[in-house]
Amino acid sequence: LHAALGAALVERGQLAAGVAALERSVQLDPASGEARNNLATALTEVNRTPEALSHFAAALRLRPGVASTHYNFGNALLSVGRASEAIAQQEQALVLLPDFSLARCALAQAQLAAGRVEPAIGNFHAALRHQPDLVAAHFGLANALAQAGRHAEAIPHYETALRTAPNAVDAHYFLGNALLAVDRPADAVQRYAAALELKPDFAEAHHYLGKALAQLGRTGEAIVHYETALRLRPEFTASRSNLEAL
Repeated sequence: LHAALGAALVERGQLAAGVAALERSVQLDPASGEARNNLATALTEVNRTPEALSHFAAALRLRPGVASTHYNFGNALLSVGRASEAIAQQEQALVLLPDFSLARCALAQAQLAAGRVEPAIGNFHAALRHQPDLVAAHFGLANALAQAGRHAEAIPHYETALRTAPNAVDAHYFLGNALLAVDRPADAVQRYAAALELKPDFAEAHHYLGKALAQLGRTGEAIVHYETALRLRPEFTASRSNLEAL
């Protein structure tokens, strides 16, 4: 009863009440792997991820061999900066379910966080072969390619992600960075402007918009954005240096 009630409340967006019901479910049946997994998943949704980790681990002890639990556990581990452990969980999910595109993408994200850029690129590509419309994989692949200095290859993946998620601030911003890296400052200006329309206090976007404008000879506008970046982040030394150089 408590498990069903908790799941229903979480599904309706009543997260606090849902978590309370799921906690009661675990108290009543601590040996239920399903109850532990459901509670752990709900805890991640209310930003109680450190508490969720022990329940994910218990769920796998009590009910081993469930790919989705490994996947959710891996995502939780990555969110608290434990990338190596996240990799192990996603790899186990893929042993159990080799065509699990979300787990393949999550493995790549964890590898990228761990600095393993080339394996991440390979796994993002593999995820997209199975699920070509997976936005997270396009965005992640673009980030990985950009980190590898392959900015021209990154650009179409950022653009694909933005066609599905046009309000993704980071995708606009990182696309701007990639465009700037391939000497397309006019196009970069458009992307930074789009990012700032969605998030006006984005200091880094103001900084790089200033840089792109300066490259286009639009010095007065560049100064405004460098000054805004410094107002938002007074310790932003790159903006201060670029402003002084104009």
